[in-house]
Amino acid sequence: MNFNYKNNKLWQLVDKLPNVKFTTDWDHLNYRLVPTTVIEAKPGNEVYFNAIQNELQCLSHFKPIRRTESGGVSIAIDKRFSLDQYDIRQQNNVVEITIITLEKSCRIQWRINNYKDKEDKPDLISAASYFNKYWLPACKKFGINMKDYIVDKQTAKLEKEDIHKPDIKLYNWQVVYKPLTNIYHLDFHKFYMSGLIAEHPEFRPVVEHLLKDTENEKLHKTGLASLIGYWQSVYCGYKWARLTKEAINNAYSRFDKVKENLVKSGRKIILTNTDGIWYQGDEYHGEFEGPELTCWNNDHFDCTLWAKSAGSYQYIENDKVNTVVRGPSNRDKIMSRDDWEFGDIFDKATEAQFWKWNINGGIQWHA
Repeated sequence: MNFNYKNNKLWQLVDKLPNVKFTTDWDHLNYRLVPTTVIEAKPGNEVYFNAIQNELQCLSHFKPIRRTESGGVSIAIDKRFSLDQYDIRQQNNVVEITIITLEKSCRIQWRINNYKDKEDKPDLISAASYFNKYWLPACKKFGINMKDYIVDKQTAKLEKEDIHKPDIKLYNWQVVYKPLTNIYHLDFHKFYMSGLIAEHPEFRPVVEHLLKDTENEKLHKTGLASLIGYWQSVYCGYKWARLTKEAINNAYSRFDKVKENLVKSGRKIILTNTDGIWYQGDEYHGEFEGPELTCWNNDHFDCTLWAKSAGSYQYIENDKVNTVVRGPSNRDKIMSRDDWEFGDIFDKATEAQFWKWNINGGIQWHA
């Protein structure tokens, strides 16, 4: 029994998604080229994702997608299998539904919508699109073949286990109980990509070439950062997991050295946020400082900082209150964060909301 999409509840649900995209190409179906539709990960939108998931689970003639060794989709026609297939997979902060039928196919992703394609001028695009449209041509220009860096799945698994975790940590709990003054922040430039070129100098001209395209500065900033995660993900078959490990671990070798130097200089580390360090004491200058890639600079000066956690804090700089809260909160529904007052992060309404997914309950939000 093959699935007739016309007037079917599943496709009625899918068709309601904004800017939904499909492919009708079965004979040359390539999983990585199946158009992706994004459901933005924000409260309220989970009803769309969960409705599609629930409907698929009720359709008994749909079978699990037969994945190839590389993570693609097998389109070999075999009478023992239904041609109507789907699966749901989670990779870090992305949950993806892939629907494959003889008539049309699509991928639906639940994630933060950082990547957008605009018809007039691309602003931000997905990691896979950036890799194919910008990174590979730039590599070719400088005589680099990305196939030379591929590792097999077994090796990739070992490499992934050795990747340094993001350093997002509250080091000084004093700041929870009272605001601290004389606070500075330093930031590493193009953090993970700098780790890549420090480990593999042959990539430096590629990165610098892309960054010279100042008309698309935002695209390249986000695109280059997204590659590091993409290379060790299911979406490329984990092929370049070693490059990801080398890039991240190299970046953190310098990051950890700067933390060590800050402490040795008598300054206090307050909190870290992946590629930045909030510290207390006089403005610091030292090893690896500079405007170039692989270096860092101070970018916030003489602030007053008040934190609830490593992912929820506020700072006053030049008499302006700035708020950082990872994830949405109920206060966001009624007020822009630009209007929050100092100390609002401790209000119940500002508690960040996080989502979790499981195969039975779908997407659910938690405070």
